[in-house]
Amino acid sequence: MPQASLPKAVERSWIPETPADRETVREQLGYILASLRFRNSKRFPAFLNYVVESALAGNTHPPTERTVGIEVFGRELDYDTAQDPVVRMTAVEIRKRLAAYYMAPEHANEIRIELPPGSYAAEFRRLMSVPVTILEGQPRRPTPSAHRFPWCKRIAIAAGILIGILSARS
Repeated sequence: MPQASLPKAVERSWIPETPADRETVREQLGYILASLRFRNSKRFPAFLNYVVESALAGNTHPPTERTVGIEVFGRELDYDTAQDPVVRMTAVEIRKRLAAYYMAPEHANEIRIELPPGSYAAEFRRLMSVPVTILEGQPRRPTPSAHRFPWCKRIAIAAGILIGILSARS
């Protein structure tokens, strides 16, 4: 039976290994930092640039909260991270702004720079094509539909359950 192979875009975790790859990530970082969500801030670009450059340098250990506080925000060596949450608060806000940036349709196919919760290590993702094989002549199964069980049936069932509960109390 003949087969057709079609490309499918899949987002994959990616480690930029070549100088060209690292430059591509820096270019993407430039687009992000120039966006409305980042360009009017001093704190967010400095933080994001620091964690991206740290990842591109191949640091095997992600930066700690204290290290980021000292190197990005100029805190003293012995500052109390529990009393000064600048790193945590900035990371939370950057995660929100990155999510909003990538939700825009014009950024859907760009390299993604992410800052996973609980970490100060940047991660990178990009769309990659993977072949998908389709058997020709075979009927394609329909995709599952959320409307398989219509809302009117759901309401009728809920009403029946409610009536049953109320009648059992009587």
